Amino acid sequence: MTMPPMLVAEADPARRFVSGFSRGLSWFGMLIFVALAFVGPGWTALAIATFAMTILGERRIRRMRWELDAPSPEGRFRFGRDASRSVRVADLGGVVVMLHAGAQSRGIPITRPHEHWWLVGHDGALLGDASSQGLDPMAPERFGAALGVPFVTFAEARRAGALPHGLPWYALRPGLAVVVAIVVSVAVMAVVLLLPTYWG
Repeated sequence: MTMPPMLVAEADPARRFVSGFSRGLSWFGMLIFVALAFVGPGWTALAIATFAMTILGERRIRRMRWELDAPSPEGRFRFGRDASRSVRVADLGGVVVMLHAGAQSRGIPITRPHEHWWLVGHDGALLGDASSQGLDPMAPERFGAALGVPFVTFAEARRAGALPHGLPWYALRPGLAVVVAIVVSVAVMAVVLLLPTYWG
């Protein structure tokens, strides 16, 4: 007989935002893209891509779920879309936590900070990663206390030379990831601005 999980947390896209007002500001920004879509083909493509990524992102977050079994030799921590990924708690040596700051617009907070957990085995290998984006803000604290394994921040793990093996490049070199994101953004905007307008 399968026992129900001891802890469950389901994500809600609305929890990403600090308030209903901040979510409204986000959608107001989307309306600006709608207006710009009538300027030229570049802006149209950018508006469609932005809308698509926003809708797909909200659908992805809506399906995110964490589950933790009651303590047992085979108890598992499940995470990801529909809690489809999992690790055996007994195999978990610790968790490296990376805190992502919330987004702001002209000093107005828009989205909430959230945690990204890098799940580390006893041998230092990366077992998986779980994001708390869209979950109840107290979910990481509840799950962390129930898991009963050491937690360290990403900065502490880096200083101690204890980062897990197998981290993706953007986690190992966040500065480079920012540079790449800026270069891609500038390149996209350059293409958009160089394309002719519908009336030009």
